[in-house]
Amino acid sequence: MQLNSTIHYGLIYRLDFAAKNSPIAAPIAEASNALIMVSLTFLGITPHALYVHDHFVGYDHILAITYTDQNGTERWLPFVNEQGRLLAPNWGRVHSMWANIAVTPTINNTRLQKFIMKVTAFWGNKTGLNLNNTVFHIQMKKIDAPSYWVHDQLHKNFAAPWTTIGTVKWKANVISFDLPENINSL
Repeated sequence: MQLNSTIHYGLIYRLDFAAKNSPIAAPIAEASNALIMVSLTFLGITPHALYVHDHFVGYDHILAITYTDQNGTERWLPFVNEQGRLLAPNWGRVHSMWANIAVTPTINNTRLQKFIMKVTAFWGNKTGLNLNNTVFHIQMKKIDAPSYWVHDQLHKNFAAPWTTIGTVKWKANVISFDLPENINSL
């Protein structure tokens, strides 16, 4: 069933070709759809090709959030670390929210601001920060995600420098953003 799900969404679903309507391919696609319904309903196998390689085309930046503590020291919010890795327990839904809605190959500022608001409110309170006295810094790191193998690419991306691209402040439970209008152009 997992193989069916993988083939269905990795090939049949993604390839828009006339053969799907052929007398041979159409019944196969219908049977595959029926099997997906059974495997999803009874086994929880989710037919989602989200992390197939082409999903990452255009992902060339990572965003993270730091803040300045009471001593003037910049610290990382426990969300995305200095390497650019999303930290536990921010996996699952939170990871999907950040990597598939907020920080995509084409960033939409409204969606990004919504999730920055959620992350700073949650982690700011969780770490004991007074939101009204904390300046959050939005950090961006440019990375490479080539479609071919590159020796030590992971560590090259870890070592890429961060640049502060904006700030976020809370005042009386209202958030304000100082971010570039077009983050995609950076």
